[in-house]
Amino acid sequence: MAIDRCVVAALLLCLLALPARAQDLPVDPELRFGQLSNGLTYYIRHNETPDNRAEFWLVQNTGSIVEEDNERGLSHFLEHMAFKGSEHFPGSQLSMYLQELGVPFGSDINASTSYDDTRFRFSNVPANRSGVIDTMLLALRDISCGLSLDSADIEHERNVVYEEWHIGNDHNMRMYERVLPSLMSGSRYANRIAIGDMNVVRRFKREQLVDFYHKWYRPGLQAVVIVGDIDVDYTEQTLKRVMGSINALDGPQRNFERVPDNLGVNYASYADPEATNSLVYLFYKHDRTMDNTMASLRQALVSSLVQNMLAQRLNECAQANDAPFSYATVMDRNYIVARGKQALTLIAMANGCREREALNLLITESARAVLHGFTRTELERAVKEARANIESMLANVDHHPSQDYVDEYIDHYVNGGFIPGIKSEAALDLETLATISLQEVNTYLRNIVGHDNVCTLISGPQRNDCTYPAASQVIADFYRITHDTSLSPYSDVVQEESLLPQLPQPGKITQETTDAHGVTTWHLENGATVLLKPTTFSSGEILFNAMSLGGEWTFGDTADINVKVMDQIIEESAPGGFTSSELSKMLAGHQLGLSFSLNDPTQQFSGGCMAKDLEQLLQINYLYFTDIRKNEKTFTSFKSKLRNRLMQQAHNPKAVLGDSIGSTLYMGNPMYRNISADDVDNINIDRVMALYRQLVSNAANYTFSLVGDIDLEVARRLVETYIASLPGDPRNHLRSDYVAPLATASTDNRFSTPMRNPHSTVYVTLTGAMPYTFEDELRIDLVGSAVGAALMSYLRQEKHGVYDVACDGALSLYHNRWMLNYEFETDTASRDEMIASADYAVKEVFRYGISETLFSKIKAQALSQYQQSVKTNNYWITVLQQRALGIDMARFEEILGSITLETFNSYLQSLRPTTQLRIIQN
Repeated sequence: MAIDRCVVAALLLCLLALPARAQDLPVDPELRFGQLSNGLTYYIRHNETPDNRAEFWLVQNTGSIVEEDNERGLSHFLEHMAFKGSEHFPGSQLSMYLQELGVPFGSDINASTSYDDTRFRFSNVPANRSGVIDTMLLALRDISCGLSLDSADIEHERNVVYEEWHIGNDHNMRMYERVLPSLMSGSRYANRIAIGDMNVVRRFKREQLVDFYHKWYRPGLQAVVIVGDIDVDYTEQTLKRVMGSINALDGPQRNFERVPDNLGVNYASYADPEATNSLVYLFYKHDRTMDNTMASLRQALVSSLVQNMLAQRLNECAQANDAPFSYATVMDRNYIVARGKQALTLIAMANGCREREALNLLITESARAVLHGFTRTELERAVKEARANIESMLANVDHHPSQDYVDEYIDHYVNGGFIPGIKSEAALDLETLATISLQEVNTYLRNIVGHDNVCTLISGPQRNDCTYPAASQVIADFYRITHDTSLSPYSDVVQEESLLPQLPQPGKITQETTDAHGVTTWHLENGATVLLKPTTFSSGEILFNAMSLGGEWTFGDTADINVKVMDQIIEESAPGGFTSSELSKMLAGHQLGLSFSLNDPTQQFSGGCMAKDLEQLLQINYLYFTDIRKNEKTFTSFKSKLRNRLMQQAHNPKAVLGDSIGSTLYMGNPMYRNISADDVDNINIDRVMALYRQLVSNAANYTFSLVGDIDLEVARRLVETYIASLPGDPRNHLRSDYVAPLATASTDNRFSTPMRNPHSTVYVTLTGAMPYTFEDELRIDLVGSAVGAALMSYLRQEKHGVYDVACDGALSLYHNRWMLNYEFETDTASRDEMIASADYAVKEVFRYGISETLFSKIKAQALSQYQQSVKTNNYWITVLQQRALGIDMARFEEILGSITLETFNSYLQSLRPTTQLRIIQN
């Protein structure tokens, strides 16, 4: 979209005319932003994506960082208590009210606690329902100052929080607990993990929680954020009436927790037997300077360009033969978890035992950039990409999701910054980008990357064959590299070629139809089918999919390691002979992505682009079909990376559990077992490429789907050029009659896995025979929701023995069997009781059905999710994929509306599980 230069000039003149405090950015005129006399801050904005929905958030500007040693965990515990009853909503009345509106607990009713803040949210609330605005503001008011904090509820919730800690106490949490005392030394961040100390959680007195609540929960430390399809005037008036009556209480000051500077290099490392990846971090700490000024906006843009250019260089390093890391990225944001300190952060995933080499390469590339600066072609490419992103956002301003606005306003409240609105900010960004010089980006980098305020971290697997470097080695390496003036400048090799030097001879569309849902079908002369669904949900966005039946099942029982790693190797291959780094440079300023995946019944290409980049997307797809080449340079490092990951997975409880589930469900079929490190030597890249070419040799096997901002006449030309021209023979479709058999005999698979944090995981699958219909798939999905709700109610709310239950129902198109799967984690001492309780709850649902209240809730949630998703491109690309498999999802709302409590309970009672598979890991 073109930017009105007169608008930009007027904005800049207004900014320049301000007094010297001066360069303050304007606040979005469509945002109602203010502060009540009691100190409460509010943000209210009308937004119609999604329509008839609104977000209601309360942000408490305190988190675990304010806790004293004997209070560790109280911030997080209050988060739980917000849903256990309040002044105007006793017990679970609020949650029940919202769930009956179709707002599910967990995904849309939830909260989170961090070091610096606590956030309560009610998302995707039907804003057009009578009384919703008043009710939600009353709910936020109760969280702010009216929680019941009932003694019995506190006692019950202690064990739920303990189970949450149990689930979350994995190698990542253990890493934080080990390294933060070193990397955050001198600040409270060193020992304030948000979930808290379980000794405190188990023993605190109710009075202590009440005192903590009244001490910190006061309007001067709170913000309300409301964004959605609402009447802003009415919402603001109601907020002032409901929230304005809260007393402005005195209390301790809430200041940023300072993270001290450090001289030289600070290093920490952590090895854990359950970690699966070695991650190497290089932090260059610097002060946070974000404020509401043009200078801050400009600095944010300069920083983003630096991040882009450094990341591009690291990506090239990862593509080199025998690289010490397989992936790297760059960011400039909060230093680990600290709000008041930033860090330019380089992160790499190390290969094998090469953590020290990986860290040294990160140091080398940052030192090279400081010594010689970036090149003009790098900056031009980064600016082009930034400009494309901004213009894309501006083009889609009328479809900007409410959640994105919420995130922006919360960031403004807790971190400072600017909120001028998309149109103003985009215009200023584009104008500013044109004035950023090479000297400016190089100066910015040199001001941050120095010899002090440097921190490094290595975290990953505990292995017998290698150890992480000592602090003395890391420090010596850092000073040796950063004082090496012989580092050569970076050479930016720019590809001048086009993706396709010679365009293919176009094919023809032989038949065209358009149905009542606006889906156009083109049958091509090469046998391929193209489905197109033009939409206006997201300006400029087009989603793409190309799918064929077959997948791993094409090769049946002969599928081996070469089939199982095919999609990973194709991901690192060279379409048209171009490496990923070369493609990235060639496509700078284009917004597109495409990836290949191989599943059991299908193989497919999935991706998307902006409408202006559709031709480039289809050109890359053409190359994937006709000219895919092996990348020998990355193959060696790929095998090393894969071998290392597989060795570690053998010690990771979740990976072991996943392997056991697949093996049990598919009766030991090798296709559904994890591959081992010993298999890696059997990978033959030539065989992988040969098998892949077999899958893409005939375009007649594929259905190509396009959804989004499509101009049918433009698409017609491009489809004829790049899809109808693909090799295809409609007389020779790929067919596979193989269907991997499912277990039909009940099994109780119990096994033990060494764990640092011992606990039990229970996974249960119930199955029974049922011919596939879409109507039954929908009903079985509702069964999964009903059983999941019953399990959560019984195991968590009544027994207090679990934190969460995952449950889903599915109907297999290929096996003609329905499946109900549920999983939970619990303390080993409670395992048998929770298993028995779960068995009882499930049998009760199948025997007696469910209540009218629960039925109304799950049906409302299903309808709400459908009504939201049907207005997205993601939904319609799924519809077209299912249509390619012969499944028509168009009658969803009609089928759902026909299901009554009586028919659903009758359906539940008719289900007769013939197989129970129970996998229990201790």
